[in-house]
Amino acid sequence: MTIGKITKADSLFGYNFEIKYDPSKIKFNFVSTFGTLSEFFEIKQFTISAADSAIYGTAGHLNPFLAPVEGDLPLLALQGEWLGDCFDTSEVSLSYIAFTEEFKKDIAEPQNATVEATIADKPDRKLTVLFSDTELIFDQKGAKQTKLVLSSNGKKVTNLQLDLMLNGSSFDITSVNTVGDNIEINNITKDNGLIKLEISVNNQVLHDTLAIEVMNNSDIGKVSGWLSIDNAIVGHCDCITQYEINNLELVSEIPDTTTVVEGSDETTAYYSRNCDCITVRTDNNDEKIVRIYDINGKMIYLENTYEKHIRINAEKFARGIYIVEIDSKAEKIIKNLIKY
Repeated sequence: MTIGKITKADSLFGYNFEIKYDPSKIKFNFVSTFGTLSEFFEIKQFTISAADSAIYGTAGHLNPFLAPVEGDLPLLALQGEWLGDCFDTSEVSLSYIAFTEEFKKDIAEPQNATVEATIADKPDRKLTVLFSDTELIFDQKGAKQTKLVLSSNGKKVTNLQLDLMLNGSSFDITSVNTVGDNIEINNITKDNGLIKLEISVNNQVLHDTLAIEVMNNSDIGKVSGWLSIDNAIVGHCDCITQYEINNLELVSEIPDTTTVVEGSDETTAYYSRNCDCITVRTDNNDEKIVRIYDINGKMIYLENTYEKHIRINAEKFARGIYIVEIDSKAEKIIKNLIKY
């Protein structure tokens, strides 16, 4: 407690007070007068009562010939400790303070204090959520497994909410399972590429692995995507201040092993600048699939048709080289063209 600078003319000969606090959150151990104005009073008596949720005290001179106390020091000091494990706040209020009648200063409204418990930011208070692979490459349609290693580096973690973001329409998460018995998955929800995992930790120190199965649904060609850690949230009272995460690249690169006819006199594909369109002409009346790929192998157009003459709007296509694939029961024809 502080009352500002006191001079001899202020005639401070003594005081008494009451402080209220929450003993379920704070344990006050003792009242200290060392280095305070109260150190210079003749008598000092203080009581800490957790039962009353209060600290009572008085200090002053009995000898009327002693000089009044003066100085620019705190009036009194309190030493205590936080009882909880969580970050939180608790009010400490000065119910009243009364000075001896000789005191010359006006008494303003006492100001309360707030005790705030925070989790210190330390390098070892780190949660790591790391994929064991940097990329998962598929050379055929189907599923592969990757592992996600979870660790709190020996620090307390009671539960964990983990959000995985899957980016790439050709891939899907088909299963998520624990490898060891340190953790339990309480709930899994999927929403538009976001996989939310609610995990509880059995011994309050996280050290386990998740096995994640990724399904590749793409066919011939090369497509890519990402599996990333979108969010990691530990329990309210868990002492984690730093996070280390990484991402997993997903690549499907499936070669075309079907019979290909390169260039056909009956089939043509060309770009026209006048209409900003791609025209495909064929003499085949059968059902055919027309696909267009960019230079990186990404499919940007798909159409099923029986038409011999097809005109495709190319306004949204950038300038460059494109591959046109016309696939029917009889054959597959590949044509190269340039949008200029």
